[in-house]
Amino acid sequence: MKKRYIIGIFAIACLITLYSSCNRSTTDLSGKQLSKIYCISCHTYPEPALLPKYIWDKKVLPVMGAFADLYKDKNGVYKKIPKEYLNLRDPVIDPVHANIPTESWNKIVEFYLDQAPVKLVNPVTAIDTNDNFAVLEAPKKSAKSFTTCVYFDTSSKLLFQSNYAGKVLNIFDEKLKFKTSLPFCEGVVNVSPIGNQKDGDHFLITHIGSLQPNGGTANGFVEDVIIKKSKIVGRVKLCDSLYRPIQTLLCDVDKDGRKDIIVCEFGFMKGQLSFFKNIGINQYKKITLSNIVGAEKMYIDDINNDGMPDLWVLFAHDIEGIYQFINKGNGKFVQKPVINFPPSYGSSSFDIIDMDNDGKKDIIYTSGDNADFSPVLKPYHGIYIYKNMGRDFKQKFFLHLNGCYKAMPADFNGDGRMDLAAISFSADFENNPKEGFVWLLNHGNNDFKTFTDSRTIGLGRWICMDVADINRDGRPDVILGNMAAIANNNRKLMQKWLKGPELIVLKTKP
Repeated sequence: MKKRYIIGIFAIACLITLYSSCNRSTTDLSGKQLSKIYCISCHTYPEPALLPKYIWDKKVLPVMGAFADLYKDKNGVYKKIPKEYLNLRDPVIDPVHANIPTESWNKIVEFYLDQAPVKLVNPVTAIDTNDNFAVLEAPKKSAKSFTTCVYFDTSSKLLFQSNYAGKVLNIFDEKLKFKTSLPFCEGVVNVSPIGNQKDGDHFLITHIGSLQPNGGTANGFVEDVIIKKSKIVGRVKLCDSLYRPIQTLLCDVDKDGRKDIIVCEFGFMKGQLSFFKNIGINQYKKITLSNIVGAEKMYIDDINNDGMPDLWVLFAHDIEGIYQFINKGNGKFVQKPVINFPPSYGSSSFDIIDMDNDGKKDIIYTSGDNADFSPVLKPYHGIYIYKNMGRDFKQKFFLHLNGCYKAMPADFNGDGRMDLAAISFSADFENNPKEGFVWLLNHGNNDFKTFTDSRTIGLGRWICMDVADINRDGRPDVILGNMAAIANNNRKLMQKWLKGPELIVLKTKP
């Protein structure tokens, strides 16, 4: 869906930090030395082994070179674009003109092509079939299966499903009976409950605006939608002109008694983490907390136990990684990196929860966004668990899952251990379609058994998921949203997904 990332753009950010500002000459440096000088200052170093040689050669390096006004001639040598042709540059990247010497760039290219593997060795994850979910339900289809958001609110007992094709946000009750819809939507990607008030239940609705990356366009917005007795009774726009926002939370950031708004503006060439200070009834002042592009997911948490709301944030562009934002009061935060990831990882989601019952919050992280210039199956895509060691986090678990988009914790079998439900939007659909949806049964000590439900295989291309106790039986259920976008030019598969349901609900057996 949403966002997506171009590894060349991730990596090219480093080129803005110009080595030419240093005194040392680059003429006597190797390609490896040059690559680390130009790239490591801005993001985790992209090792040549992360991608196959042909992807570096045909996809990534040409895009990176374009930012430096370099093109590859018929002999494979990069040269400066003549000044008279600079007006033909892609307008999306036009604001960026990286100054890297042609000789240095060709050394970097030679190094990557010499060290990169011919192909990546991609393991096959064993996935058993176990139809643990008793009921598979799908509401009546109302539009093309192009879902961008699913969410169940346990307080109002309402299920939300956004369809980008129909530009609507559909609302169902807990029995999946259609109740109403919110029209004139611009790609709803997040629903966050505000709470019940006298006039009804309030929800923050985030509209991404432009679903596809489009430079610096800022047409996303956030509104307060009021629902009473399953009817929409009001909607108020709270903030607009946002760079492809994908999550919004309400929080009294500065402890002045007023609820403020925090927005992940994922963006593309421009984006940020934003704090909208409440200055009166539906009036907000925008403050930028971070200019890092790709703010994707956040959680509010008192990290240092000082009574102030802090933030955990995943950024999936630029300096890709998980960060803490420590609240110092008066709307001021200190940004602290927790874990950083290479640009080809395609960070797609994270969660913070105590996975081993030791009283400390661990990190669940997924990588698998593959909609970039390196759309190959990657052995490092999948689900990671990082254990909270007190002062830092240490990886304790990894499950390879091609194109993993999200993992959510829940105790599916009632044994007191946190299991996982996960979806893959860029699975190996042709060779291992079971990857589309899996659930991981926790046996303790980071030992998980991986299953799928046979009824989900090939039914849809799952891009969004929620886990909630829909039927109030004390067990978590799973909601999957289907976005029938084409994968690997397989139109036959896409047509099958288009005929599939917009969403399905899997109810856990008692």
